[in-house]
Amino acid sequence: MLARLSCAYGAVLAVPAAVAGLIVLGMVLLITASVAQRAATGAEIAGTVELSEIGLYLSAVLAAPWLLHKGQHIRADLLGPALPTAGARLLEGLSDALGLLVCAILAWVAWGALAGSYATGGLVRRTVTYPEWWLAAPLPAVFVLLAGEFALRLLRIVTDPAAARRDEARSVA
Repeated sequence: MLARLSCAYGAVLAVPAAVAGLIVLGMVLLITASVAQRAATGAEIAGTVELSEIGLYLSAVLAAPWLLHKGQHIRADLLGPALPTAGARLLEGLSDALGLLVCAILAWVAWGALAGSYATGGLVRRTVTYPEWWLAAPLPAVFVLLAGEFALRLLRIVTDPAAARRDEARSVA
């Protein structure tokens, strides 16, 4: 049951990850076109740097829940390997509970920031002008998705204490 739920949730998380991939593809095409235009005319496409900055931000934000689900995030696991199995599982459960709590709080704060930004109607004016709230728009949903993944991880630990610890993430320890 939990495996099927995790698989279905992974499919949901693949949607924003695919959008992140398309954003990266768009950045590659934009930068390539800008370089080609600069070589041909001496002038680059206006807004290329700014749009690339926004694209980097959006691709990182949108891919984060899927990367966590796949275990492709960075993990500083200094204590886990040194602890006995039960202690490591307890530490992992506490980490997942803390991740769930922090992401839930950040989702709430991000929703407030998004609503406030939308209400004020502020604009970001650089080479490209756009509403300020556009950059905050994905954050509440992304933090909810991250919280959901932490909840699944916590549920996995609670419902199957004998299961092997998930070591798919690359540890820096």
